[in-house]
Amino acid sequence: MTQAMERALPHGTDRPAVTTQESLPDSTPSCSTQVSIKGGNVSLSDGHRQGSILTYSCPDGSYPHPVRTRICQSDGNWAPMYSSGRRVTQASCRGMRCPPQRAFENGFFSPRLSAYPVRGVLNFECFDGYQLHGSAQRHCQSNGRWNGTSPVCNDGAGHCPSLPIPPGAISSGGRNRLGDRVSFQCQTGLDLVGSSEHVCTPEGEWSGAETSCRAPYSYDRAEDVAAEFGASLTNVLSVVSSGSDHSDLPQDPSLGRKLILSTDSFLHIYLLADASHSVTSKHFEMFKKSLEIIIDRIASFEMPIRFALLSYASQPLTIVDTFDDIAEDPDLVIEKMRDEMKYEDHGNATGTNIQEALMAVYSMMINHRAANSRNWDQIRHAIILLTDGKSNMGGSPKVAVRRIEDFLNVKENRKDYLDIYVFGIGRLDVDQAAMNEVASNKAGERHVFILTDPKELKKAFEDVLADKTQLHIKRRIDHELYNVRAKAAQGIQEFYDYDISLLELDGPGKLGPICLPCTTGANRALKKPETATCKDHELDLLSFEKVPAQFVSLNNERLNVLIKTKKSRPKCISAALQHALYSKVANVSEVVTDRFLCSGEDGNGAVEDASCKGESGGSLFVERRARYFQVGVLSWGTFDACKNKATESNHRVRKTPKRGQKPRDFYLSLFRVQDWLRHHLAGSLRFIPQQ
Repeated sequence: MTQAMERALPHGTDRPAVTTQESLPDSTPSCSTQVSIKGGNVSLSDGHRQGSILTYSCPDGSYPHPVRTRICQSDGNWAPMYSSGRRVTQASCRGMRCPPQRAFENGFFSPRLSAYPVRGVLNFECFDGYQLHGSAQRHCQSNGRWNGTSPVCNDGAGHCPSLPIPPGAISSGGRNRLGDRVSFQCQTGLDLVGSSEHVCTPEGEWSGAETSCRAPYSYDRAEDVAAEFGASLTNVLSVVSSGSDHSDLPQDPSLGRKLILSTDSFLHIYLLADASHSVTSKHFEMFKKSLEIIIDRIASFEMPIRFALLSYASQPLTIVDTFDDIAEDPDLVIEKMRDEMKYEDHGNATGTNIQEALMAVYSMMINHRAANSRNWDQIRHAIILLTDGKSNMGGSPKVAVRRIEDFLNVKENRKDYLDIYVFGIGRLDVDQAAMNEVASNKAGERHVFILTDPKELKKAFEDVLADKTQLHIKRRIDHELYNVRAKAAQGIQEFYDYDISLLELDGPGKLGPICLPCTTGANRALKKPETATCKDHELDLLSFEKVPAQFVSLNNERLNVLIKTKKSRPKCISAALQHALYSKVANVSEVVTDRFLCSGEDGNGAVEDASCKGESGGSLFVERRARYFQVGVLSWGTFDACKNKATESNHRVRKTPKRGQKPRDFYLSLFRVQDWLRHHLAGSLRFIPQQ
């Protein structure tokens, strides 16, 4: 292939990618060289030969119309283009549009348009007696998606909160009483993603995944995919435990699902990569790099995992079976993928058969259970499917999904034993409705994602579960009431009340997903009604006498503590006076105000970790409903667990306290600095009422 064939058109020209017949090889091309798109570029997978795929691309904020790709047919013509039933001879770049708001109950919105251009704005207000939840103002983004969350006006009178009506949709059915069903339907030309029907459950929650209506040309940004896929995947990974003994910790039914696996039970991850002709060899290699990244990310969690690896076109090829010896070793799985997972191994069988690929997973499950059935019902399964977005042979993939669900006995109380994620790569060619039928629909999570190309997929996977410690600090905001010398005149040389700061970053930084209590996001994660208050969050998260919590050490390890509350708190904070700085203080409340949380061993047998010098500022967090909630910030302690124990590699080794020592750590409670947090974060987060 000549360099001229591979070169795309300069932006904004109408010239063909190859301008003269003489610039081609000696053989006569199958299809015309006179191909272009107004306002965009053209690229070819194999010149103008039969089977070559022509791809149109447009600048950000626009999309190719009426198609994104065309194939060079055997008759020497590019596949024809149609729009509204009429043949189109010239492709063009059209401006993105966001779907209109069709209805908004118990309130009003403006402006009312049939479609909204990029940077268009929607404003929402509620009638008297109703409270607005969600985004009061939304902006149309360059990917054809509205920012923020769909708003709703709620009066708190129903068993379930009112359901927001997403842009482009109309609703029908009941309201928000127990057992009511609400259905959504998207306007013509838009695909429904998520659940089309929601049921008001006895728990006061709506079943199913959030509904959205999407234009075929809209897509997800890599950063949004990383955040939402990462949050859901963390849910899968965090609820699976390797069987650690937690018998000494209080048990709380509100902790939600938590599967405790024995040493011979596993989480099974099935990775499926599309190798059909429309994907191309180059993009398939990018799929492999993306899978390598996600295997590495998942393997970083300390739990028993088995990986399966398949490529598929007209038929699937199994590279690694969950029953293989190497399935437990992520490094060997990656090595085998690099060596044996090849695009060309599918030969001329170049169709896209997602049904058969999922049936291969189904067969793998059957064989694995037959060989090792003892703990099969405890195994959790997650399928990650990469596709070009269309299944053009083999029948509907949902048939295989139903078989897998039946085989795993995925009923109401076992829905968390199966997660299916579908990634469609490409804009106009992705069949969003078909993908939605395959993916899991779970409340509060997304399992369908659409990206423009494999590079965006790789970028998204690079940010999933990533531990980015190189953060760029743009601004630091200290609490204005913090003054370490505030009580020096009283003989208290160091006083740490209000010891809290906010850091604003000048670039993306991600230390792992965590929820901030008293926000709408945390409220959804806790599955609280929309009428819940900050006090409700505190009662939920700090409800035990001794609350199991964790903080992260300088060695990046999670350490376990028990937050002492209620009757246990006075004894915990009293040990603060054993520190030399406070040995002459008569009343411990002069040092430990009611803004502090306290942890430390109390001699009753529960082993707790103590902090080291340098770990101040770290997050104190608890787990509820398979999510992590930050409840405090580590401020100070009475015992340096790492003193004189740093090794040559600077790896801190923790020591046990001497006989009679009572290590205590104190944390600024986020519930006690709510006014300050709301003042500085109101523009970034949406808070719920305090009382």
